[in-house]
Amino acid sequence: MVGVRFGPADRRALTAGAVTLAALTVVYPVFAEAADRPLAVFVLPSLLAAVLAGWRPTVLVGISSLVVAVVLGVLGTLDTGALIVRWLVISSGVVIGAVGAAVREHQAGRLADLNETMTLLKAFEQGLAPSPIPPEGFVAVARYRPAESRMRTGGDFLEAVAVSDRRLAVLIGDVCGHGPRQAAFGAALRAGWKSIALGDKHDPADWVEALNSSFFHDGRIDTYVTMCTGYLDLDARVARFVNAGHPPPLSLERPTRVLDLPPAPPLGLGLADLWMATELPWVGDPVLLYTDGLIENPNTEGPPRRWYEDGLRAWLDRRLPVAGAEDLLDSLVEAATTGRDLRDDIALLLVAADR
Repeated sequence: MVGVRFGPADRRALTAGAVTLAALTVVYPVFAEAADRPLAVFVLPSLLAAVLAGWRPTVLVGISSLVVAVVLGVLGTLDTGALIVRWLVISSGVVIGAVGAAVREHQAGRLADLNETMTLLKAFEQGLAPSPIPPEGFVAVARYRPAESRMRTGGDFLEAVAVSDRRLAVLIGDVCGHGPRQAAFGAALRAGWKSIALGDKHDPADWVEALNSSFFHDGRIDTYVTMCTGYLDLDARVARFVNAGHPPPLSLERPTRVLDLPPAPPLGLGLADLWMATELPWVGDPVLLYTDGLIENPNTEGPPRRWYEDGLRAWLDRRLPVAGAEDLLDSLVEAATTGRDLRDDIALLLVAADR
């Protein structure tokens, strides 16, 4: 047993088993004759150790119990056949207890690893879609629902960060596909965008160009990314956006309307110098940015097969004006996922002036 490490539970189980074995050895002569030498009772200390901890104390206590049973059996009056049967019962109990304890110990380790993995995945998911902390004067609410249900990671990402006291920069994007690889790339893009937006570049078109150059210039990344990014300015009462192959944002007036942004190619297709920012008037009305999973996941319960943009706008028009951003996005996610085949991730970001 050299090199075997005992944890606190193992030591407690070993102590409990040893005390039980000692007590049993002391009281055994009192009832041994009346009970026809019940040597198999010495299986109890090892089973107790198995219940309390792992296989190590079970084996140690079991071997000790078997040694005591052998000694008491040799000193007793049972014939050879009866002794062998009793010793076999004790040996079997020790083996079963040790195997059961080892299996339970292995399962406990796997559960601990699973809990740690789920904690890391939760942290990773929060990194892809963090809870925005908008500056004074703004409301910003986000929701994220990955399509990959087992690991709960996806390729959608979003962010909102104050670039001045009265200006909020926003981002929503979608890496082609979904899963751990896309999630890792989305997290890197989000971090890169935040660094660029908080730097010395003030035009959203420059942000997109910088991201494209940083991640795709050497051709090592074989995918593409759609995104919509820009800022909303409370003082100038304007919004300035670049839409790189992404569903355009919606202004949640009643009726809802699509922000008029000229289309531009996604990142990663080798089409540089084609991104231009568009400035639009903005007086603080809610603006919804979303990924295409919101409108393209198919319905499994009947028509319409998919929402598409018109279906989303119709759903929003029935619920406007907005009473609360949190409740609106919760209802929207529920409506977009209930009865649907989630083939694509869903990310939502709603920003507005805080009135």
